[in-house]
Amino acid sequence: TTGASPGGATPNTTAGSTAPSPSSTPSTSNSSSCFPAHAQVTIFGGTTKRIDELVLGDRVLVGGGQFSEVFMFTHRSADVAADFVVIDAAVSGARLRVTPGHYLYVNGALTAAFAVVPGDVIELGDGTVDTVEAVSSAVLQGLYNPQTLQGDIVVDGVREITAVDQPLGV
Repeated sequence: TTGASPGGATPNTTAGSTAPSPSSTPSTSNSSSCFPAHAQVTIFGGTTKRIDELVLGDRVLVGGGQFSEVFMFTHRSADVAADFVVIDAAVSGARLRVTPGHYLYVNGALTAAFAVVPGDVIELGDGTVDTVEAVSSAVLQGLYNPQTLQGDIVVDGVREITAVDQPLGV
């Protein structure tokens, strides 16, 4: 069953592909490591900011109470609609939207978002873990991937890496 959700998404919680928005054709690449424009990060000082509002030099939460400087963007495209994996955590309420090829900490190892399934355990930004309750897909606007000096980033409450290709050893 599909329907509209926050951020203009068209989610799909059944098998098959997500319906593209009427005004654009989504990108289908699994190699992109990006977040949608409306994704939230915590900056130094404790306030949140949309990922499309980040600027070079912003210090963002990377996990465990640590912050790291954004030194570049490998993707920063406002006018692109793309396919995203939507990962919902059971207890914390965290909802991560990320491109299928993006790596996050799952079951104690780096795992691509497309491989996450309900029952997996994801690492949250505060170092605790939560169980994945649901995984779906959505077409969302924007492709953003800020790079931090530390190499991780916490987006929408979930800890991920900022690498744009498959990490070594995965």
